[in-house]
Amino acid sequence: MSYPQKPPLRAAEMESFFSRQTIGVVCSHNSDETIHAVPVQLAYRDGAFFFGTQGESRKARNLMRNQDVTLLLDERSEPYRSVTVYGHAEIERHNVEDTRVWVLSTTTPVHVARDFVRRMDKEFDSLVVRVWPKKVVSVDYSKTGFIEQPRERQWVASGRSVGERHGTKERTL
Repeated sequence: MSYPQKPPLRAAEMESFFSRQTIGVVCSHNSDETIHAVPVQLAYRDGAFFFGTQGESRKARNLMRNQDVTLLLDERSEPYRSVTVYGHAEIERHNVEDTRVWVLSTTTPVHVARDFVRRMDKEFDSLVVRVWPKKVVSVDYSKTGFIEQPRERQWVASGRSVGERHGTKERTL
């Protein structure tokens, strides 16, 4: 069984899309198996995504416990496009100032970004998270036509299907 899906971005389009993105939604696993989703400022370089955070944040604690992470990058105006990145997070704790400044300077003057990072470093345990993509799914709504995608059963972290988790008949999403 399959379902219709708009065509994906081509490789060159995806690289261009990644280089333009400055905000993405980071999804990590809470300890109770729910998902924590939060927007972050991010940047892309050399095949990986980077964002800064504090060690005390929920996303950092979640990623220290479970390095599986999902990023949603999207354009919410025409041409509508979205990319979901399923990846592996690496936490960097040392010498992170320059990377944090680089990420913030994608939308902020460098001197303002550096001042902000230094203030944060005085109060918090600053980190950089590097996300290495394992699987990337893209949709380009500006392209005409549809392609058929195989329908997959969606599973929760416990290994039970959505229907099993909620005590209903199993259903394909």
